[in-house]
Amino acid sequence: MNLNFVYVYLYPFLGPLLNPDHSSDDLTFHSRRIYPPFKLFGELVESSPYELAEMSLSTYTLLRRQGWDNYVGLPIFTSRCFRHGSLWVRADSEIVEGGQLKGRRVGVPEYHMTAAVWARGFLKDDFGVEPEDITWFTGGVDEPGRRERLELPAGLGIRKTPIADGETLFSLLLQGRLDAVLAPNVPALQAKAPIRRMFLNCPEVEKAYYRKHGAFPIMHTIVVRKDVYDRDPEIALRIYRVFKRAKEDFYGN
Repeated sequence: MNLNFVYVYLYPFLGPLLNPDHSSDDLTFHSRRIYPPFKLFGELVESSPYELAEMSLSTYTLLRRQGWDNYVGLPIFTSRCFRHGSLWVRADSEIVEGGQLKGRRVGVPEYHMTAAVWARGFLKDDFGVEPEDITWFTGGVDEPGRRERLELPAGLGIRKTPIADGETLFSLLLQGRLDAVLAPNVPALQAKAPIRRMFLNCPEVEKAYYRKHGAFPIMHTIVVRKDVYDRDPEIALRIYRVFKRAKEDFYGN
């Protein structure tokens, strides 16, 4: 069976699956990269054109909650990372830990995105800051024009405002109109602008988080289109085996 497989990042543990064409277990993967992530995830939501894809975990779970079933999630997690280092403040900011974000203005590309879900989780569990304690602003990190793609569940009780066209979250941070920004990737202006990570000792904070919660946060998962799965449910296991073998070969297991 031929599968058009699309992914976001050049994960080395995917090995041969990064090749344009790779055959294994009677499956042929026609692979290509689509970047940035929100471009790929938007295509999956709007038109579901690919048989196999990397997808935001929070986008997938939120859509499933709303009755969307274009794809079936597989327990293949391509992206996992701690998100303490994704919070940025101005270099002269007094903010150095999560509890200081209570009552502040925080920018995030999209409120529902997986990185933001995990960040809100540790802010609540480890620093006592509820989502409604923060005023949220959504929009592009380095480039203007990004908008929330999904409708959020009613009754969240949060304050969330999209920034104006032509503005970016980091421009507002530098102007003092935001107190912090959650950026999933290192911002393009990090090397030349007076900004820094909010936590001054991210590795230690992340290790403490793992010791306390035992969780290595999942960001992205692999999904197979439902019509492909319905024709042959066993394909899920075959896909899993191919990914598992690639990872084991990379790590030498």
